[in-house]
Amino acid sequence: RSEMRRYAIPPRSQLAIDVNEIVPDLGVSAMVESDRPVAVERSLTFNGGQGGTIGAGATELGFRWAFVDGRTNDATYYICVSNPGRTRARVTVELRFAGGATGTQSFEVPAGSRYTMAVHELYPDEAAVSAIVRSTQPIVAERSLYPGGGLRGGSTTLGIPLE
Repeated sequence: RSEMRRYAIPPRSQLAIDVNEIVPDLGVSAMVESDRPVAVERSLTFNGGQGGTIGAGATELGFRWAFVDGRTNDATYYICVSNPGRTRARVTVELRFAGGATGTQSFEVPAGSRYTMAVHELYPDEAAVSAIVRSTQPIVAERSLYPGGGLRGGSTTLGIPLE
């Protein structure tokens, strides 16, 4: 589902949008367009508001993204892919683990939507995980990592663009 909202933000001020009020209980991606330069970030709270993370928005789309650090032993690990384009994206995630083992996952992300891959469910108990995300269409990819399932904090990080 796609929904557009317009906001007027006075100079030298900020606007916080509670996305859960707009689309409760859904994973969501947002694209922000402005007629003036703005800074955009996403804040995320979890564990009943006891923990949270803030990350900058992506400034460009890319075909390849890298994630150099992660783990699935005692942590939940998600790779989140957003496809704001008008064409479905075919995405391949190549993973490398401690000791040199590898894994590959492929999926499609419809136009104007997002997909979340639960790495910890596919590859549990891995002490080290790195990933390369490749797509047939320009996308944004980020990684969310929650030690102890979010009980000991968490972080969300944009991938490193490889173009």
